[in-house]
Amino acid sequence: MTLAFRDLGLHAINTWVVDHNPSLRIIERLGFCFIGRQRQCHYIDGQLYDRLLFDLLASEPRELDEERWRRIGTSHRGAVCRERLVQPG
Repeated sequence: MTLAFRDLGLHAINTWVVDHNPSLRIIERLGFCFIGRQRQCHYIDGQLYDRLLFDLLASEPRELDEERWRRIGTSHRGAVCRERLVQPG
């Protein structure tokens, strides 16, 4: 993220992942915000899957601590975005 925001001067990074792909956890751990879903646009092994869309703004990245990487649980998609919107100031 440092390379993208500080060194390259990007304002936003966008990414996507096919629903049910294990890499979804990495995107969430990096603090990306879930911004939308393209429904049934990937046909894999005879099944249709959604594409999940995410973004991260230069003002949003957070340092990754050991606790966040060890945390096991359900997906918190959307929670990160709500956290940012509720912050005072």
